[in-house]
Amino acid sequence: MTFEGEQLYTRAQRLLDDLRDMEGVLTAQRRAPVGRIRVSLPATLGRMVIIPHLAEFVACFPGIELDIGLDDRKVDLVEGGYDLAVRTGTLEDSGLIARRLAPHRFVLCAAPAYLAIRDAPLAPDDLAHHACLRFRYPSTGQLERWSFDGREMDRELGAGAVFNDGEAVVLAAQAGMGVAQLPDYAAAPALADGRLVALLPDQHCERGALWLVRPSHRASLPRVEAFATFLADTLHRAE
Repeated sequence: MTFEGEQLYTRAQRLLDDLRDMEGVLTAQRRAPVGRIRVSLPATLGRMVIIPHLAEFVACFPGIELDIGLDDRKVDLVEGGYDLAVRTGTLEDSGLIARRLAPHRFVLCAAPAYLAIRDAPLAPDDLAHHACLRFRYPSTGQLERWSFDGREMDRELGAGAVFNDGEAVVLAAQAGMGVAQLPDYAAAPALADGRLVALLPDQHCERGALWLVRPSHRASLPRVEAFATFLADTLHRAE
């Protein structure tokens, strides 16, 4: 398919979806949510928190067809034909309907194998002497800044491997490659079974929040409301 053909197909798909929405309203679709919904999720959050519970949603709403994209890039919901998305950090004023779901908390951690050869940091400034595993935002190319009790750190961190995938940072930390500041939901399984050890527990890191965002023209659709409720419940359970 040519580039022009792909654009035409995407726009036609959105028009067809809108037509089905109008038909659904006229036929009292609100009583039983049905149809296709397109969702954008941050890759690590989607894989580790949302997807393991998707079977529960499908069992409750067999008439809803899911089209889920896992991407750490910030997608254009309207242009891409998305019904809703989860975004992290500080939300920009974009004209979308937004709902704050939970704080976006992080934890500093490392594997026992790494700590066997390096002394654990006793303060954030000690990280200058450690291999710090960093995440690079795919959309901007910038390195993620770490923070401790509101203090941001970037060049003060020791050199270490850099990844543009959040789950890769988790795996590298588990492999003993260095210290990482991970979202709490990403670190939780490995902390629970001892693959990772929490460091500097008295230093807190909260970078913005987890947000549920929706285009206003699709926000009230029954299937979108149903999946939005599922996302909110699932994230609250993961806190």
